[in-house]
Amino acid sequence: MVALSAALDLELHHLDVQTTFLHGELTEELYMKQLPFFEDSKLPQAVCRLHQSLNGLKQSPRVWYQRLHKFLLQAGYTRLHSETTIYICKHENNFIILGVYVDDLPILSNNATYLDLSKKELKASFPITDLGPMTHCLGIRVQCDRKKGTIYLSQSKYIHDILSRFDMLHCKLISTRMTIP
Repeated sequence: MVALSAALDLELHHLDVQTTFLHGELTEELYMKQLPFFEDSKLPQAVCRLHQSLNGLKQSPRVWYQRLHKFLLQAGYTRLHSETTIYICKHENNFIILGVYVDDLPILSNNATYLDLSKKELKASFPITDLGPMTHCLGIRVQCDRKKGTIYLSQSKYIHDILSRFDMLHCKLISTRMTIP
């Protein structure tokens, strides 16, 4: 999607869904033990039936995706057959391409007004943070120069964090030659 935005000079924005797994609706019967602070001394073996998903449930990612998929289809999006996490919505000469990666939704369009309308529609149904033009996604820094049609992707912060975690910030650098056949 990032390469497509540079090649076609498209608006590329980033949305983040808050508390993603709390929005899925369970279709099967699922029970859990009562939480310690919720227990009733008269019913110590009581359980709670869940109607919506929770963080930590195996079903949570699936039911979240099903709910989002249903919403997007009703909103006029079509899911690609070749990549089932990419959705496209066309209206006259305008289009939206929406990617889904759990709670990250990269969204691009050829029309800024149509992009804003699509974001408002999503925000009306889900608690979404609009992160604006994409600058970071999945630990990758994204720099787009629309005039030049270029993209710069960097994971330097990620590398710095790993080196820091393993106490290797002051390790010696060496150059490693790489030849491409």
